Amino acid sequence: MLLLSIWYFRTIIAYVLVAAILSFAGSPLTKLIQRIRIKKWAPPSWLAAALTLVVFINLIFLFFSLFAPLIAEEAKVLAQLDLAQTTQTIEGELAKTEEWLSQFNLSGDEQSNNDFLLNKVKGLIDFSQISQAFNNIFSLLGNAFIAVFSILFIAFFF
Repeated sequence: MLLLSIWYFRTIIAYVLVAAILSFAGSPLTKLIQRIRIKKWAPPSWLAAALTLVVFINLIFLFFSLFAPLIAEEAKVLAQLDLAQTTQTIEGELAKTEEWLSQFNLSGDEQSNNDFLLNKVKGLIDFSQISQAFNNIFSLLGNAFIAVFSILFIAFFF
């Protein structure tokens, strides 16, 4: 029964564990913020926890901002590809391959090699999966947002 409960609440348990780790990692910074004194005023623990979480969020954004220029540069290189030249190169190579394959009967019946290979490629590429891939990406992003918000919320109260 205990294992079933753990399995059923595994996501919540994971959030709590990650929040506990963040809390332990941020504890020194929280204590440092609480030691700050401005005249007779000391920041309350909730403010220190909130500032620590803001520091963690900024570190995460800094980490991603380091990789954003690299991804943008790769996208720029991909956008600058000469598609006409690439298509011409691929068509030349395909013509050579088609000429070489004409020696063989790949399908084993009267079907031409072009038709046989075209049917095989169509079987590999299912365009209905493209919309499913976009749905999966947006679902992943939504779940990631919920996870980050939940972990930060739980970590605030540790």
